[in-house]
Amino acid sequence: MMNRGRIVRSTGDRMTVMADDGKQYICRARGKFRLDGRFPLAGDLVTFRRAEGDEHLIESILDRKNYLIRPPVANVSRLCVIASMAPPVTDRLALDTLIAAAEYNGITPAVVVNKIDAVPGEALAAVYRRAGYDVFLTSTKTGEGIEEFRKSVGEGITVFAGSSGVGKSSLLNLALPEFHVKTSRISERIGRGRHTTRHVELFSDKKGGYVVDTPGFSHVDPVQMMLYDKKRIASCFAEFRPYLQGCRYDDCAHTREEDCAVIRAVEEGAIDRVRHENYVSIYEKVAKLKDWQIRELLASETI
Repeated sequence: MMNRGRIVRSTGDRMTVMADDGKQYICRARGKFRLDGRFPLAGDLVTFRRAEGDEHLIESILDRKNYLIRPPVANVSRLCVIASMAPPVTDRLALDTLIAAAEYNGITPAVVVNKIDAVPGEALAAVYRRAGYDVFLTSTKTGEGIEEFRKSVGEGITVFAGSSGVGKSSLLNLALPEFHVKTSRISERIGRGRHTTRHVELFSDKKGGYVVDTPGFSHVDPVQMMLYDKKRIASCFAEFRPYLQGCRYDDCAHTREEDCAVIRAVEEGAIDRVRHENYVSIYEKVAKLKDWQIRELLASETI
């Protein structure tokens, strides 16, 4: 008998599937998936059946709308990036790379500026509000902004990411206590958080949605985030879009070209200068990829 469900936990070759009837089953994937180069991920809707004894096998992966490699999770609706202006200050390039990766993969980005009790975050928040993104200002010490942030977590799968030490796990524990995310103290000596996430797990929010916590990062590589097509990157910066058709040259890269509408908007203050600098950094790294490298990356990342 074939069953249908969603993978809610992945720990290597063992996966927990929440079936449509609400029961959970421990499953493993059939060997054919590795041969096909498309392996089941947390978040995938799958069909599975009972094999021998209590063992269950995942037979097929239903249509995916998207997936991420880091973390390996499929069918993501929203990527919520936690940032902070308090030490350790979030690297803007890493923040913009994550937002671009979300846009690239059809995922809605949002930004949470945490620790505003220590350092006000309104200046950073204003940059991303002006770009058109949902932004929340929060403090786990005073509780400011927590309720608004809690209400924003809706249907679908929401992935939370943040640089090490920004208080991501503490924020999730306070705003969404049913997830019981482990926290670890900040090491004052090295100024970074110790990551405690060990697997990919979807936590139900009891409203029909799921939340995924991710490891803290200190650096985000655009290539590792599957940003392979340099021509698409500019459109992954929401505030660039109104200007992309206004350049003199149809193949304008919007980096340093003459009579570029995006650069003109930066000079006039309509686009944040740091956002544009980070776009150039991402674009130039991706532009160095050769066609054969992109083909190999696409083949290796087909999961």
